[in-house]
Amino acid sequence: MSEPQKLCKNCTHFDAKLQECHRYAPRPVTTTDQKNIRWPIVQPISWCSEYQVRTA
Repeated sequence: MSEPQKLCKNCTHFDAKLQECHRYAPRPVTTTDQKNIRWPIVQPISWCSEYQVRTA
């Protein structure tokens, strides 16, 4: 059994597709958004220090 997924610490959004944590999400993220989302090219708003990465 897999342990409960610890997504992000002190984060508001976890991008499961990119396996990245974001401090802010522009709005509640839907599955469609996951496919189309493009984060600003400017410096990442604030990556979180802890997040879980799945290495398959």
